[in-house]
Amino acid sequence: MRDLRIDNIKGLLIILTVFGHMLELTSGATASQLYRIIYSFHMPAFVFISGYFARWNPKKLLSFYLPLYLISQFAYLLFDQSFIGEKHLSAENFFTPYWHLWYLFALMMYQLLIPILSKINGKKRIIAVIISIAISLMLPLIKANLYPISIGRFFAFLPFFAAGYFCGHGKKCFSNMTLIVPISLVFIMINKNVSLKTLYGSFSYSEPSEMLIRAALILFSFGWISLLLHMPSTEGLFSFIGKNTLPIYLIHGAILRSIKIFGIKIENSLTALLLSAVICTALANIHFQNLPKAVDTILKKVYNIVNCERSI
Repeated sequence: MRDLRIDNIKGLLIILTVFGHMLELTSGATASQLYRIIYSFHMPAFVFISGYFARWNPKKLLSFYLPLYLISQFAYLLFDQSFIGEKHLSAENFFTPYWHLWYLFALMMYQLLIPILSKINGKKRIIAVIISIAISLMLPLIKANLYPISIGRFFAFLPFFAAGYFCGHGKKCFSNMTLIVPISLVFIMINKNVSLKTLYGSFSYSEPSEMLIRAALILFSFGWISLLLHMPSTEGLFSFIGKNTLPIYLIHGAILRSIKIFGIKIENSLTALLLSAVICTALANIHFQNLPKAVDTILKKVYNIVNCERSI
């Protein structure tokens, strides 16, 4: 039986994802503030939910996630090369995920941690999350390019995947932290030191003091996750969208890039929100339930063709 509460959370988060990307095309102080608020918690929450449902399945990793990434990366690189000229088809570019595809690449790497996380029980889980937070905070001290292979974001959001995995495989989750949310909103709105670079989690620190901001953001994100876990288990628009987030995630990037190419102006944040809801509702009607089987069938056919050619 499906958990409508989780569907509602996923539905809200994917709308916020599209809305956040839409706000990049919207000018104004309100759009800027909304963008910063969304980016302070929506991806940590998404990674948490991914961890919550994570299961060790090497066959699915190799036959579904990896081909899906390669196909999507190829399609978007080709799209940009053809219409924008910003990216080029090269082997090197496949190790730097395209825009929103970083999450799919990071998800594959998180899957590789499941055999390790599955062996951690009891109070050791708390220690494991604390260690992951420490790694997340310390890695950006390295003055290096953390963008390739999503390495920066992989570690930035690692605590949320670990916490989500433990919550999904244990009876007790972390305690109610919803009171942190109002503090988070005030912190984001009045603190000009919370840069987009810090929110993205894919860059090194410009100043060591940014570590304190990252630590606060991690704490605030857990507050938002605690609030989201109180969503109702009712059926509606959010649950409908939440049941089919994959096509929204994969396709919305092309729609937004097309809006940019054609120079369409998004006048205000309300328009951006309404467009995001329409895009999510429309794309949620595209059903990808049979996609794993389809990808597996395509790979087998390609493998058979290659073998036949070699035998000739």
